[in-house]
Amino acid sequence: MMYKLPITKPFRIFLISLFTVLSIYCVAGFIAIPQILRWGLIHKAPEAINHNIQVEKVTFNPFRFYLSLHGFEIYSPVGERLIHFDDLAVNFELSSLWSDLWIFEDITIHRPYIHASLMKDGQFNLTKLIPQASEHPDNPGNETPIEGPKKTKPILITSFSIIKGRTLFSDHTQKTPFTIALSPINTHIKDFTTRVNHAGGIKIILLDSPQGYISIKGSCSVDPMGCYANIHLKSFDLSTFQPYLPPQIPVSIEKGKLNVTGDIIYQAAATGGTNVSFTGNTSLDFLSLKENPRQPPFFEMNSLQMNGIHFSSLNHSLSIHTVQIGEMSTTARLENDGQLNYVRILNSSANEKNTNQINKNNDTHKDNQHNTPPLQFQIDQFLVTNSRIRFMDATINPVYQIHLNHFSLNLHPISSRHSKPVAFDLKSRVDENGHIALKGTVFPFDLNNDKSIAFTLSDYPTRNLSPYTGKFIAYQVIDGTASIKINYDMRRDTFQGNHHILLKKFTLGDKVDSPDAIKAPVKFALSLLEDRQQKIDLQVPVKGNTKDPEFEYGHIITFAFKNLLTKIITSPFSVLANIAGINGSEALDYVGMPAGSSDIPKDEQEKLMQIAKALIERPRLILEIQGGFDPVTDNQALKEQSFKKTFQDSMRETSKSKEDILEQMYKKYLGWPAFRDLRRKHNKTLFISDQPFNAERFYRDIQDALVNGYTISPDELKKVGQSRAENIKLFLINNAGLPKERVIVKQAVIETGSFDQIVKIPLSLRADE
Repeated sequence: MMYKLPITKPFRIFLISLFTVLSIYCVAGFIAIPQILRWGLIHKAPEAINHNIQVEKVTFNPFRFYLSLHGFEIYSPVGERLIHFDDLAVNFELSSLWSDLWIFEDITIHRPYIHASLMKDGQFNLTKLIPQASEHPDNPGNETPIEGPKKTKPILITSFSIIKGRTLFSDHTQKTPFTIALSPINTHIKDFTTRVNHAGGIKIILLDSPQGYISIKGSCSVDPMGCYANIHLKSFDLSTFQPYLPPQIPVSIEKGKLNVTGDIIYQAAATGGTNVSFTGNTSLDFLSLKENPRQPPFFEMNSLQMNGIHFSSLNHSLSIHTVQIGEMSTTARLENDGQLNYVRILNSSANEKNTNQINKNNDTHKDNQHNTPPLQFQIDQFLVTNSRIRFMDATINPVYQIHLNHFSLNLHPISSRHSKPVAFDLKSRVDENGHIALKGTVFPFDLNNDKSIAFTLSDYPTRNLSPYTGKFIAYQVIDGTASIKINYDMRRDTFQGNHHILLKKFTLGDKVDSPDAIKAPVKFALSLLEDRQQKIDLQVPVKGNTKDPEFEYGHIITFAFKNLLTKIITSPFSVLANIAGINGSEALDYVGMPAGSSDIPKDEQEKLMQIAKALIERPRLILEIQGGFDPVTDNQALKEQSFKKTFQDSMRETSKSKEDILEQMYKKYLGWPAFRDLRRKHNKTLFISDQPFNAERFYRDIQDALVNGYTISPDELKKVGQSRAENIKLFLINNAGLPKERVIVKQAVIETGSFDQIVKIPLSLRADE
């Protein structure tokens, strides 16, 4: 028999009350609260945010304190969906009501969607969701005294998750509206808390699509604010940033992938300062840039790798172990207006910055107050490998092109510290067979410091330079190679260097009409410089004083080459002597011959031998001999020769003395009266001076009178001049071994000068046509 416990009336009342309370609690929790919350979200909240809200369903479990929202959406007044999620689940820990923490066991959002839009006026659309402060406070003039901050109860979210989220960002401030979508976004935060000195873990996947992959893992704390996270960005499409390039920069990003892997640390100091640091690596893959969509890319790069990056905002330092550019291909084009395409792009960027500089200048004094030290940076090694560079010069016709293949560059180190020079080493193949190398050291941030440069160009086909040679020297080049070695040693006070230029088989082609060509005998200059091996070997030294206010590197170098060209034009024999190694200061541009004679003196024969030796080494030169005479010196010498011949003939025909023969010749050619007058003149001088008769002077006057009595015709003078030129030619051919076709006697015989009874026979050089 079962025993029944009697239920007393008070206990019955208690049970009924308990059941009633539980029923009311259940009705309120399961039914009323969701309905009230849904009604408030749909009808009241839109008034505060001036946007429409839709909620399909709200559920609440009063026993688990579990709240969920289904089908939540916020619309703009024009019907644009701004925020949406399929489900929001919040699991609140009931025990936190009497603990020192607000604890949420789990917050999960399924398929959230946010459309963030930057409007044309520069404002974000989502900022319009923030309720505006009331313009009419309830108690105007009765402000409540401001109280100090109240201590709030910290929060702990054990698990926060976003599953398959999506963010759409639109920018309408650009000329062409720009839109990017990030999806799917999967986020998991563990033990997020606002407690002091407590951190929670985070795991966020912002993007996982053909556009790329972005993930963040780590831990963060709120008090103090700090975060340690590992970021992994893979194959992010760089063309996404195309709309943010200023319209003044005519560059379009055709393709490119960005990769970043590293650790980010954010620490907020108690004094208000912050430290942000990054340690890791980054790379750019398959970058392609265009200036014009209808033209091929002007810059392509297979990879840009930056390894060993360390940045610290606390130390204001950035260090990178290695920067390496691999398989770069670029085109540098000098336009018709003389501007390089890269310069135009950079100038466009600079102008864009200058446009905003006025606003920045307004805050300059504020920045100066902080005295922020400059960023200290160092790149241990900068490398460019296996690259190609094409240079085009459209300022000349036809357009000049040069291709640098297998281009490599090594810079180390690049540092903001002025005490460290940068060593550079560049190598490349030029066009088909040429090679260049450039080495040296330089202080990039102190260009007045010591620096050295060594440049080498080997075996470059000179026919490729025809566009330039046609413009500047009015000739095309059809054959030849060029090798150049340049060394510069630049100190704070002095500059010195040398140019070694070697041209092999340098052959000019057709003449070109060019208004820009120099007015100089180009072929002659080349003939003067080219040896028997068809080589032109030049050494052009330069030096200067860098302390001179008018010192310019370009001016010093240009002056050295202009000086060489001037010497070739004005003093070709001097240049020939230097090239051939002829010692001595004797001029080689003439042959000195005795007055009235066509015989070559011995010392002049030695000179001609030296000239011939030099000409043999310069097979493209022709020696021209200008027959010449001195109308005074040669005339007098020929008169004396005529007198001597007549006098010697008379001496052979008689046994009379020289004095008798002179008197006889005087009387014969000048007459008895003239002889008598001359005798009286000397006797009168004897009577006046009371001195003995001066026979030597008397007979010298007779001889001078006889000499001056002879007349030399112009034809006789020209004959002597012509004979001199012919004798020089014969000597060079017969004695010096110079081919006869390389020695030419000019037809005209000219009047020339003389010194010390030596008549100058001019020599000149010209190129063999």
